[in-house]
Amino acid sequence: MKINTLILLAGMTLLSFFGNAQIVQLGDDTTVCGGTQITLVSTAPDSSLFLLVPNMTTIDLDDDQYSGVIPIGFDFSFYDSTYTQLVIGSNGVVTFDTAYAAQYCPWAIDQAVPTAAYHKNSIMAPLMDLTSSTVIKYGVIGTAPNRQFVVMYFPIAYSCNISCWLMAVVLSEGSNEIEVHLKNKPLCTTWNNGAAIEGIQNADGTIAHVVPGRNFPTSWSCGSDGQKWTPSGPSDYTVTNIPYQFVIDSTFEIYWSVMDQEYPYSDSLTFTIGENQSGFAYVGVASSDLCPDLPVALSDSSMIVSGSGVSFSAVITHETCMGADNGMVTLNISSAAQPVTLTWEGNTTNQTSFTDLSPGTYYFSGVDANGCTGEDSVTILGSTLPISATYTTTPEVQGDDGTLTVTASGGTPPYIYSLGGPFQSGNFFDDLAGGTYTLTIHDLYDCVWTTTVTVPSVIGIAEQTTQEIVFWPNPAKEELHVFTGEQTYTVSVYTVAGKKCIETVVSGNQLIDLTKLQAGMYSIIFKSENAIDLNGKLIKE
Repeated sequence: MKINTLILLAGMTLLSFFGNAQIVQLGDDTTVCGGTQITLVSTAPDSSLFLLVPNMTTIDLDDDQYSGVIPIGFDFSFYDSTYTQLVIGSNGVVTFDTAYAAQYCPWAIDQAVPTAAYHKNSIMAPLMDLTSSTVIKYGVIGTAPNRQFVVMYFPIAYSCNISCWLMAVVLSEGSNEIEVHLKNKPLCTTWNNGAAIEGIQNADGTIAHVVPGRNFPTSWSCGSDGQKWTPSGPSDYTVTNIPYQFVIDSTFEIYWSVMDQEYPYSDSLTFTIGENQSGFAYVGVASSDLCPDLPVALSDSSMIVSGSGVSFSAVITHETCMGADNGMVTLNISSAAQPVTLTWEGNTTNQTSFTDLSPGTYYFSGVDANGCTGEDSVTILGSTLPISATYTTTPEVQGDDGTLTVTASGGTPPYIYSLGGPFQSGNFFDDLAGGTYTLTIHDLYDCVWTTTVTVPSVIGIAEQTTQEIVFWPNPAKEELHVFTGEQTYTVSVYTVAGKKCIETVVSGNQLIDLTKLQAGMYSIIFKSENAIDLNGKLIKE
């Protein structure tokens, strides 16, 4: 079973840009921009994060038992003697007295050290009653004359089975220094009144060097703790507090953990962080020997937060009339890190509304307080077609009875119309006197089209026999206007000698071309299916 126990690195801080990756190393928490490529780099070598002891040997001990004799692998001086062998006890004791080999390892603690009552000539790391479920390993690393003998415990305190923790003893060749590293040593008050002793004592139990505050009968606990005993004489040591170091063997898996995703461990890790993400970045370690509730941490974890950068929404008003250049854009700017510096068309501005814009595409960008960016563009559309119109008229015949019909196109409907007076929604004007008028059309966006129109008047010059047939002007020059209402007629033009010059079919409002007629007087006849409806005179000038 893989149980994840974390070695947490210190927080990350932005250092520099390298290529396209942002270099981040151990330091404070940091905020970056979404989509940024980040390279995580450890400031410390691996030897500062953990002490790797490959190929360690596991000791299978019963409860309250010493191991057999174990060779150290080098000469080690302890108090006033030098040793090449030792014995490991199941209750957190390493002794140089090989007479204890395979013997009972006392668990009761009722006296402070130094004492001749128990565990003489020993390292207590700490002495504490542990269960038979405790995993114990040992091994040697390095080369002469700088080798180290390492004992590693994954202890479970007796009567406190949920209190998983770590401890390690390191003996250094040459310097004869002793290190003890504890991780999450619990306070187990339900057994031995919480007694535990961290220290060393000599062969006859008369001299001891104990970490202050960690002797009987004091109850104590610690988190990430390192202690070192440095020889300062044949029977004297200096005890100093040192940085905690996690001891691992080859069964451990070391990995990067970023936003709850695991990556193989190396000196650096490059990844791309998405927008609006947050989480811890650290180096983690997993081993089947670790307890599931063991919070292993070398230092504070690092929180990395990514922003979404700058995003935009826009309200766009397009050009309403061709050539008006009256487009408008209002920007709404979103960012979790205000203020945002806006650049519009290459110029920094405090505006968010832009008016009097010609048709075209406009580019803009923003940079928020974290340096995260966003960019976008908007397009102003131009009016595709100007307003235009065609119209037809009927003449004034009997007085104020002319009409005008307008057909508008282009622009943006609906349209309104005016003949020099109030505007109306309809495109038909009636009751018009003959004359010239100003026709004005407005569309939805108030674009304007204007022209002049003439309503003919034929009062006194039109020849007619019915109200349905009207022709004008008379005299005429190049063309003759003919109006026949809803009826269809055959129109014939004759000389006074009876020669037919023109014959055509007309219906409604129509023009007859007179350019081929010589100046003079002609007869004009309007004939329906069964009869001649009008026989009139036409003067060609």
